[in-house]
Amino acid sequence: MDSNLQRTKALQAWLQAHREEVRQYRGQFIAFNERGLLAHHHDLTQLRVEAERKGEDYVIDVVRSNPDAVYVLPATIY
Repeated sequence: MDSNLQRTKALQAWLQAHREEVRQYRGQFIAFNERGLLAHHHDLTQLRVEAERKGEDYVIDVVRSNPDAVYVLPATIY
């Protein structure tokens, strides 16, 4: 199996297993990896600052306060 696919599955599994824990961050961005939650914040820039301090790879997601809402995350392409 492709390593990116393996990582994606591991990230999905972590998020599913910690759904109740993550729910407390409704309306916030979260940074996490397959080992755990690294940071949470309402401000995406501040979230990135806090997550970068951990020195680990991470992904960012938003915990929706309204499951029907549509969120568009800003992206920077390097």
